[in-house]
Parts: sequence; C-alpha cells; structure tokens
Amino acid sequence: MTRFLSIGLLCLLSAFVSAPVPSWSVKSLSITFRTKNAGIPVTGTLSDMHASLRFDPNRPTESTLTASVGASTINTGFSLRDYQLRGRNYLYAEKYPRVLMQSKQIRAVGKNNYVGLFYLTLRGVTKEVEVPFSFSQQGSMVTFKGNFSINRRDFGVGGSSLILDDKVTIGVEVTASDSSKESGPPSTLPKT
Repeated sequence: MTRFLSIGLLCLLSAFVSAPVPSWSVKSLSITFRTKNAGIPVTGTLSDMHASLRFDPNRPTESTLTASVGASTINTGFSLRDYQLRGRNYLYAEKYPRVLMQSKQIRAVGKNNYVGLFYLTLRGVTKEVEVPFSFSQQGSMVTFKGNFSINRRDFGVGGSSLILDDKVTIGVEVTASDSSKESGPPSTLPKT
C-alpha cells in the first residue's frame, strides 16, 4: 500500500514540474526597416544577429526572446547614406555597436499569433515597444515573423530633422531550429 502511495505521489508531483522551455538556434534572418526622407521612401537592412530564443507556443508567458544586431551593418544600398546612418547623429555605431531587444512579457492573441512587450535599446536609450508576431513550426524548424514601428526621436536618431519622417517600421523574420538537437554551444549575445 505504501508503495502505491509513493508512486501516486511521484506521478502527481511530476504533473506539476513542467518541461524546460525549448531553445531555438537562428538559421536565417531578415531584418528590414523603412521610413521616408524628404517624402522619398528609404528601405534598408540590419544583420549580425546574436540571439537567445526560448519559446514555447503553449507557454508564452514562460518564454523569453532576446536578440541584438550590429548597428554598423545598416545597409540601404547607398554607401554615403549608410556612412551617415552609422555616424554620431543617427545610430552612432562607434559608441553603441549593438541594437538590443529583450522581451518583458509575451502573450498569445490567437492561433500562432502573439504580442510581446520588449525593451528596445538603441543609442543607449531603452524604451518599451509592443511587437505583434507569429510563430509557425514545420518539423524541427520554426519561423518567427513580426512587424512594429518606433518613433526615431524617442531614441535620439536623426536629431530634429524636419525632412526625415519620425516613424520607422521594422520587420523581422527569423528561421530557427531546435538547439537541443544540435551539437556545440547555444547562441550567445555580445555585450552592448
């Protein structure tokens, strides 16, 4: 009788101990942005992502997403503009080499759709931003897709320019695989 009670107690306790949140290793990424300068659309990309992606679609509140990209990787297809965007009046990549996002809270809003509240750090300024995103899985591969907008002035980007639009729209698409099935250390984040 005592043996059956012990087994029953162990089964009950195991029901309350949840499995760890899965970690995902980045395989490919696309980080794009768009804004307007003097009414003319400007688009570009950022790269050199380092990430720690711990996400379970069934337990979003226990999940954490953290990623950074290299400020000096900004590319609009026009080298003189890119040089200016890396400079002191814009991203100031020399002093602030990484743009960092860290999740504060993630919640489900529908099937495969989520909203994350993130801390975005740009040019040494940290603000909260809301990022709606989707998550899809095919076998051991997953895709995160999200779009959000920021006001560049909130981060001191571009100063008080009257010809540069305040709104910058950012798109992120990351494909990743289950890091528990890979050899080697997980992705790490460099210091900002």
